[in-house]
Amino acid sequence: MQTDFLVIMAISGAILAPNGKKILALSTTELGSPLATNGASPELQALLRKQMMVQVLVAVLVLVAITMGESKSMTWGSL
Repeated sequence: MQTDFLVIMAISGAILAPNGKKILALSTTELGSPLATNGASPELQALLRKQMMVQVLVAVLVLVAITMGESKSMTWGSL
């Protein structure tokens, strides 16, 4: 069973997508105005840091899955 891919999809759906929407909304309001000269707020920076950490975790999980051979079912064209 390929539970690692299910875990990756769960992390993506539960954390990455909602955080991405929050980051988009917050950055649009903060940095989109002509008066935005101070850069990102601490709240936006914290969201970006959290998003990056989760993306690194997902990348490591994908690397582990590929290294361990869990992605062999994706090579159906070679059968």
